[in-house]
Amino acid sequence: MSSIIWDFTKRVYGTAIALSALILVMQRLGIGEANLILFLETIKMRSMTLQFLCRLNHHWRGRSSYKTNLRLFRSTRIRKHLNMMIVIQAIMLAGVISKSCRETHCHFCLNELPADAVPCPSCSRSVYCSESCQIQSGEMMLTSERDKHHIFHNLPDDIVEHIKGITPADVYYSENECIQEHQHECRGANWPAVLPSDAVLAGRVIMKLINQGKAVMDLSNLQEILELSHSYSMMNPESKLEMHLLSIVLIWCLSKSSCPDLSVCEAAVTQTIILLAQIKVNSIAVVRMKSSGDFLKCIPSGNVSAKEQIQSLEQIRVGQALYKTGSLFNHSCKPNIHLYFLSRGLVVRTTEFVPLGSPLELSYGPEVGKWDCKNRIRFLEEEYFFHCRCRCCSQINISDLVINGYCCVNTNCTGVVLDSNVATCESSKLNNFLTAPKSLDHHIKVWEKVHTDVGEVASSLLSKHRDSLHIEPDICLKCGSRCDVKNSHAAVNKAWNHLRRVDELINSGQANVSVISDCLRSIAVLRTFLHMYNKDIADAEDKVAQVCYLAEELLDARKHCEASIKILKRLYEDEHVVIGNEMVKLASIQLASGDSSGAWNTTKKFSKIFSKYYGSHAETLFSYLPCLKQEAAKALNLSS
Repeated sequence: MSSIIWDFTKRVYGTAIALSALILVMQRLGIGEANLILFLETIKMRSMTLQFLCRLNHHWRGRSSYKTNLRLFRSTRIRKHLNMMIVIQAIMLAGVISKSCRETHCHFCLNELPADAVPCPSCSRSVYCSESCQIQSGEMMLTSERDKHHIFHNLPDDIVEHIKGITPADVYYSENECIQEHQHECRGANWPAVLPSDAVLAGRVIMKLINQGKAVMDLSNLQEILELSHSYSMMNPESKLEMHLLSIVLIWCLSKSSCPDLSVCEAAVTQTIILLAQIKVNSIAVVRMKSSGDFLKCIPSGNVSAKEQIQSLEQIRVGQALYKTGSLFNHSCKPNIHLYFLSRGLVVRTTEFVPLGSPLELSYGPEVGKWDCKNRIRFLEEEYFFHCRCRCCSQINISDLVINGYCCVNTNCTGVVLDSNVATCESSKLNNFLTAPKSLDHHIKVWEKVHTDVGEVASSLLSKHRDSLHIEPDICLKCGSRCDVKNSHAAVNKAWNHLRRVDELINSGQANVSVISDCLRSIAVLRTFLHMYNKDIADAEDKVAQVCYLAEELLDARKHCEASIKILKRLYEDEHVVIGNEMVKLASIQLASGDSSGAWNTTKKFSKIFSKYYGSHAETLFSYLPCLKQEAAKALNLSS
């Protein structure tokens, strides 16, 4: 019945009215919103579902997570309407490859280049993973050009005619499939290789809208088309001057290389300046996950190939892109959605069940567990021009207390000691922490867990009165003992100088017993002065695990890897994607040491985490995961 209503109403009144009618009918019939979403997905309207639901403010109203107007014009309307997991797929408006990845990744789909990469025949700067990507980027081959293509050289005439017959230009090289992203850049000029990525991305946006007939030649309607927010008025004079100069240079380059009707006039310059400001706060870094090491060379029988790095994951920034859907979300330092990329496509996936009326929020970069509060706030003020007021930046939490904290001089005390900078930042959050009612949290259990965690390291904060909202530096927040943070800081720096030298040994694959002994002494110093949940200890334990692995001390490698994971679970959460990445290392060590049962259990744990963040795309993005599961299962069967 729903399909009949949809088809008829869409033909007569259009999509928007059809959706409204469908909602009303399904509500009358007692059909829940979950079934509506499932139905929309079956008719391939997943991306449209979000845009339509965003406009239904009279049905579902929400609140902004902070007062800053950054991306607020539509992001306040994005809400999680259903108590279920939701996946949104967004199409790239325009993108550009990072300069450091020009020779390693495709300039269109941004995937890794194969050995037989396809260069641009005009400028040779752009390189593609296939002819399909080359054509879609705007380098279409006309019939006359195709006749000169290298694939026809030295072929018999009958074969050439056959190829022409089965690949007609109007089908295979369809203009509808062509995004024309690079065509304006390969007219003999080198300006795309010289200008900053922001300017190249702006040029691609302008030319795409002009080619589509949406933007007029003086660009006066550019902002009406894009509807993106910006923070130009908050930028410093140097940044504004740079944008003025870049806009003039960009328009001149575009007019000389591909669009002579585009002139350097006041309207065009003004609109381009605003576009650059919009790109600064709305563009998204396109990343790919890169794995290092080779677990297949680690034999489950207990032997490990010499000098192979431990299996690990690393994020590589391969490009920069604009997604209109991606610019709709507010920031949170503890987000409830996760972004990842499939070729040029952006996938937005919730990582938890978000209650009705709560906002969908992503992280603009820093997260709780990665940086402490003061560094996150400074980064967001410098890069995005707002002061973060998310829950984690306005209320006390264990991660911000211990991530850079020092330990108490009393060895039996688990309290944390803060330096003056951290103490000042955390003091500003104390009032909200003490006065916020439990009802502000979605789950009372979450609130109770926060109090329990804080009580473990800073129980004195739970008994503070509102007339004494100040955290003393150099004082244990649990027992009140005084600590000399200045001397502790000097000792920690000295220990880290020794550990930094380990990186060179890890990269070169060189490790021995003496190196391990030096690392263990450094970790002992760190544990003497830093809090047991300090992130520096987690990083140091991870380094030692890699050194032990290279030195074929697999039991010690496992012990230190598990110690690092234990700390990271307190800084993030048990099922955070960072924990999943670390568990990949642990599974590699367990396989190499012959612990097939442990490797299988670890594999199941990180598979669950990756499924939470990447869904069914996990094995597509991390191609070695099926192999790792297979190796763990095989080892388990052999041992049993």
